[in-house]
Amino acid sequence: MGPILICDKSTLQALNPSELNALRRYYSLNIPPVLIVEILGDLKKHTDSQAGREEVRILANKLMPACSTVNTNFRELIRGELTGAASFPMDGRPVLTGGKHVVSPEGKKGVIFEISPEAEALLRWQAGKFREAEELMAEAWRLSTLTIDLENMQRQLRGAYSGKLNLQTLASTAKFVDDLMSSVTPDLLLIWFLQDIGMFREKAVQAIQRFRNASPGSLNSTAPYIAHCVRAALIFHFALAFGLVSTRPTNRIDLEYLYYVPFCNVFSSGDTFHGKMANLVIRDQTYADRDELKADLKQLADWWSNLTEEQRDGESHISGPPENEKSVTHRLWQKVMRPGYRNRSRRKLKPPPEGFKSVADWKKLVNTSTLTDQPIQEDDCDFMVVKHSVRLDGPCICGSGKLFKDCCGRGIAESLAK
Repeated sequence: MGPILICDKSTLQALNPSELNALRRYYSLNIPPVLIVEILGDLKKHTDSQAGREEVRILANKLMPACSTVNTNFRELIRGELTGAASFPMDGRPVLTGGKHVVSPEGKKGVIFEISPEAEALLRWQAGKFREAEELMAEAWRLSTLTIDLENMQRQLRGAYSGKLNLQTLASTAKFVDDLMSSVTPDLLLIWFLQDIGMFREKAVQAIQRFRNASPGSLNSTAPYIAHCVRAALIFHFALAFGLVSTRPTNRIDLEYLYYVPFCNVFSSGDTFHGKMANLVIRDQTYADRDELKADLKQLADWWSNLTEEQRDGESHISGPPENEKSVTHRLWQKVMRPGYRNRSRRKLKPPPEGFKSVADWKKLVNTSTLTDQPIQEDDCDFMVVKHSVRLDGPCICGSGKLFKDCCGRGIAESLAK
């Protein structure tokens, strides 16, 4: 466990195995669906199909295993908030859906999240296994990126705003957007935004009705997550019109990453577009440039490699990185985690007999709990279980650099071998 990180593909590609191990030790990874789709798109990146498969396999192995979750697609979040069926804390926590509300025989209340389809797909991709539908999706994705014509869009926007506006900096563009959102009624903003992301359907039109009489500037209070997305999209819209961001087609795709930043503590990218936009869009989160994060993880990896076995064993039971004010990872832990974290033992699966008994107790709790029709709020939960699959021959989840079967999963591997 650690600060929750969202990264784009450029950051993921830049990290070598030792740096990834450092990431696994000190961060929890929240995977936005756009990253998974981008990775799958590489399946059709090369004329050599085997080269594409190998590239996807490598990237899938970088994502899993880590202390990772796959965030709910932003369109599902928008749909839930638009209809009033759901709201989401934008405090850095990932948003998961599909949890089963259960009660244990002892009366303990909890929520159990099964392994997500996206996580299952990543595990298959690690082994180089792809379904026919995924092959087709990858082809469709690559073709769709070729149809994005931001140059034409920019010409149209310049024609529309010529003589009416003159935005010369991204900062002035963000201020203009803030003033616009405070003076326009929510229904007009929603109509524009839902058309922009291709969600202007009959059900959406019906849902907008409840915003008809809302006062200008009230979208932030009535639908804060949608307001965040609308603001990011409008800044991109006007920045494109006035040439403040480039017309590179993938900028339209990269915009989606910014829709997920409320659900992390730190967002990392090596993309120029993200570097320009991130600090205009993020609120309480931290933006970490890819090269800055990579250099910090390298330093942590080098520090780890120079420890003795005894020192490593001691550090593996301590939460948090070594104290170093120059380290972005250390500063993030200080900002996000509760004080005194290095004085607390790190949660870790232990070798048998104690460790495996503990896992068995959790399995018993999960297997004997029964579904309940009563919704359970997070604050009322006695336990929450997010199921993961880990390959025995994959890198360990703790970031030690060892295989899972030789480290945290040793007890599980030995029990399966009996």
